[in-house]
Amino acid sequence: MSRARKHFLLTTAVLIGLILLAWWVYYPPFVRYFVGDDYIQFDYVKQFWQRPYLAWQLLNPYTLNWYYRPLQNLWFLLNRQVFGYNPAGYYILQLGLHSLAVVLLYRVARQFGLNRFAAVSTAVLFAIHSHWVDVVTWISSVAIVMEAVFSLLTLSVWLSYLKRPSPIKLILTFALTLLTLITHEEGVILPFFLLLICLHQRLASIPKRKKSRRTPSRITQYASRFHPASHPQETVFFLLLAFITTAYLYVQFTRPNATLDAASRTPADLLAALSPTTLLDFLHVTLFRFTFIYPILTLTGAAKTVFVLLALPLIGLWFWYGRWLTRLGLLWTAVHLVFIYFALYTQKPELYAGRHIYNAGIGLALALGATIDQVLEIGEWRLVIGNRKLNLQPPITNLIIAIVLLLAMGHHINQTRQIQGDWLENVLEEATARQQLLEIIPTLTTENHIFAVRFPIAPRFMRSVAQVWYDLPLERPGGSLEHLRAAKEADPTYYVLDYADGRVYNLMPDLQDHDRTIFLWARAATPAPTVVSAPNGRQLALKVTPPPGQWQSLEYTWQIPQNSALKTAVLLQPGLTYRVRIQSDLEPPQTVAEVTALSDKAAWKETTIPLESYWGQTITISLEAKSNDDTPAFWGNPRLVVDR
Repeated sequence: MSRARKHFLLTTAVLIGLILLAWWVYYPPFVRYFVGDDYIQFDYVKQFWQRPYLAWQLLNPYTLNWYYRPLQNLWFLLNRQVFGYNPAGYYILQLGLHSLAVVLLYRVARQFGLNRFAAVSTAVLFAIHSHWVDVVTWISSVAIVMEAVFSLLTLSVWLSYLKRPSPIKLILTFALTLLTLITHEEGVILPFFLLLICLHQRLASIPKRKKSRRTPSRITQYASRFHPASHPQETVFFLLLAFITTAYLYVQFTRPNATLDAASRTPADLLAALSPTTLLDFLHVTLFRFTFIYPILTLTGAAKTVFVLLALPLIGLWFWYGRWLTRLGLLWTAVHLVFIYFALYTQKPELYAGRHIYNAGIGLALALGATIDQVLEIGEWRLVIGNRKLNLQPPITNLIIAIVLLLAMGHHINQTRQIQGDWLENVLEEATARQQLLEIIPTLTTENHIFAVRFPIAPRFMRSVAQVWYDLPLERPGGSLEHLRAAKEADPTYYVLDYADGRVYNLMPDLQDHDRTIFLWARAATPAPTVVSAPNGRQLALKVTPPPGQWQSLEYTWQIPQNSALKTAVLLQPGLTYRVRIQSDLEPPQTVAEVTALSDKAAWKETTIPLESYWGQTITISLEAKSNDDTPAFWGNPRLVVDR
């Protein structure tokens, strides 16, 4: 067996082992559960479940008011058709995409000229990282992994084209670039790097000759290399990419986006984003994201500033003394981070997470791999044994680098396990909540609307979560307390939940007892209610803090419907007195109910006030409370109930 064959088989074995290790590390212990935003992803494709042949509409940037990621939406639609709501299939496919990205990165590193060891090191550096948990094993992040795959595929085909040009490779590069663009917003960066690599390859191909009278100048050689007539197909290629990229950016800056609003940002906003404090915070967090060294996060004030200001010159020296690929990798990383900074961090810094450095990590891995390749070519350590001369530098250096890589990998595997443990704890809590919800509401219909004040999963996703848990398409309204407030009223199809101390509660069980429930608190400029508990129950309540000895009221003016009554509850506590007063037209207010606490224990007391004499009239309802001290008073869910 030839030496080259042995090296090939050894490299293949190492890559297979690396992929298997990545699967072992990232195969989620929560494989039977969706996580967070996963639930809402199905909303974006729900309209195509029964008519998947219309899914081409997802290519229209204005079909959804979410990110323009049609391939991610199509991926969710296809998986929903194949796997239903079984997350295991989604996770397996996503791990397969990450594995493909690792192999493609190795191939690209080799195409850039790295030796096998350096290329394998590049793949190792990218394959396992602590922050990849929320990208490799979070289904909602699939677009980021897909973009990495398409970017690397594009680079590989492009490098192959530059080495041996052919129309098929050029067309394939163009097609893959378009796929990258419609996969994730970061894909807009790729055409710039294709042009940069092309320029570098053309310059590198100019032979260096001794000067003579017949030798053309370097400028003449450059001009001949880059003249459009010399490469007409490439000129058309880049002109088309420039046009499509410009159109893509225009669409991104003008289309609606419910998460990040690029359309409303002005040049002044972008300049304000360059504040030193914001930049410093971003660089500080980013350095932690890549290294995952927790003490970095503890730095504050001057220590944080000094750390960042020392790190930047060191990276600059690395760039200056590195090879072409080192500089390209660092530039790739920097440009991706600049994109993330302006597109995400300056608008919603709280969303900046490890998944956002995944594609930037490709460049960093290439830069480190190129540096390893450069180190391996520094000098020789010769050992003379008789007539034999052995160069000990490669094996010793390889061993040292391999040990460092293994230690780094061990660190990231350990951190990954801890993060997965936290995620597993969260999804098990959600699974318990799901079981309790099914006990409270065994079945739902497509007519139901479900809300939550508090829940293990973000309450604004409540409708989407119930949609998956009950395997039933649910329409708006539904979601959080704000969504319920916007709805203003409810009927028997509505459910309002709360979650506290590991239990799910039906917060408004009497909604099913009345044909219509009008929330007074939702139609007035009052603070949002909160859930207040007492030994005999819990209520969505409005807080009132009257001055000692004085009445303080909440007032609601309303036209009273036929067949309606006023319902509320008061939290009885020592020293508190509650009363309900009604005023109609020009008549003086009348007290229709009054209650005072008779016990030292806090307890909710339900109150129903008939309104027959006011049906059809516009009246002002005053909910008043008086305290002997500074004890706050609470009115539980003031509402009008209507029975036909």
